[in-house]
Amino acid sequence: MNPMRVATVGCVAIALLGLAEMAGAQARSFRDLQGLRHNGDRVTITDPAGIVTNGRLITFSNQSLRLMVQSAGPIEVSESSVAKIELMASRARKGALVGLIAGSAVGALAVALTPPCSRFCVGPKKGVAILPVAGIVGGIGAGLGALIGAKFNHRLIYLGPIARPTRP
Repeated sequence: MNPMRVATVGCVAIALLGLAEMAGAQARSFRDLQGLRHNGDRVTITDPAGIVTNGRLITFSNQSLRLMVQSAGPIEVSESSVAKIELMASRARKGALVGLIAGSAVGALAVALTPPCSRFCVGPKKGVAILPVAGIVGGIGAGLGALIGAKFNHRLIYLGPIARPTRP
């Protein structure tokens, strides 16, 4: 079995698991949002006319939510006046963590699965090389994970009945 192939497959599997976890769920009512969102989350709210409002969630109930808008202060928005809500969140931290774990595992596996040296060995032994290699490859994975995680900035968390497409 090729050690690099095993390491590559492991890295891809861990990255896919991390991306799948980032996908998340979409609420169909404000009641569904109560379990999914927390006060202080940055959101973008679009009304049925297409007007966009950015702010932070203060509180929300089954029929309305209170939003802190930087230019206007706190505003109350009813569920009937919302077409969609998007969560504005950078997943860079989570992506970096997933990349660090995946990269470290790949680096450690690459060193551990390297065949033993029988003659004319140059360089450090496996036990000495495993930690630095895992750290270097883990750092590369963290950087790539942060870049990938930062790409997912807006995530649709609520789609009102007005914005839902109707099927003929």
